[in-house]
Amino acid sequence: MSELKSQTLDHTQISELVEDLVDLIPTISNNANDISATPALFAGLLAVLAQNNPAVQECLLNQESNNHFLAHCLQTLVNDNASETYKVKCVGAVSSIVRGYAPALKYLSQQNGVETLKQCFDAGLQKKEDKVVERLAIAVANVALSFEGIPVVEKTQVADLLNHIHDTLIELNESDSDYHSSALEYIQSNNDIMKHIDNK
Repeated sequence: MSELKSQTLDHTQISELVEDLVDLIPTISNNANDISATPALFAGLLAVLAQNNPAVQECLLNQESNNHFLAHCLQTLVNDNASETYKVKCVGAVSSIVRGYAPALKYLSQQNGVETLKQCFDAGLQKKEDKVVERLAIAVANVALSFEGIPVVEKTQVADLLNHIHDTLIELNESDSDYHSSALEYIQSNNDIMKHIDNK
């Protein structure tokens, strides 16, 4: 019984911590000065907390719509004023919340989040935000891998995006960016990830 109480308390404490951290992240505005290292730090911390942790994933997914962290991250990825560092952290957070958690993947699909990730990837190439491109490519590959064998229809959207990313990086071929090469190597070096490419 004491063990159950302890587990319940831990879950409550985690939920409160997550809510507090989200509250500390300022709302994105049109002023580039509002995009500082501080919200990136909190976004990174939330990503770590959510990784392989269904309790935190659920907490972040079920937030009030006016303060929804996953929605905030998606908006940041297509915000021209957001710094590259903040976008990288938000990509990591999206990956941690969605990876292996079907309700979050469904939310991502409903919010056109996969298309948002594609826009972020394509824009990152144009703007030479190489760290964003690398992080997003790896994140999408890991999300696709996390739903292997799980009957969730929305995962086909992720597989399509992974194919787009892979094909685009292939077309770049001898890119002068080590980040692009690193992302492509990550995808191609994992046979399980390549199944999603080969089965297109």
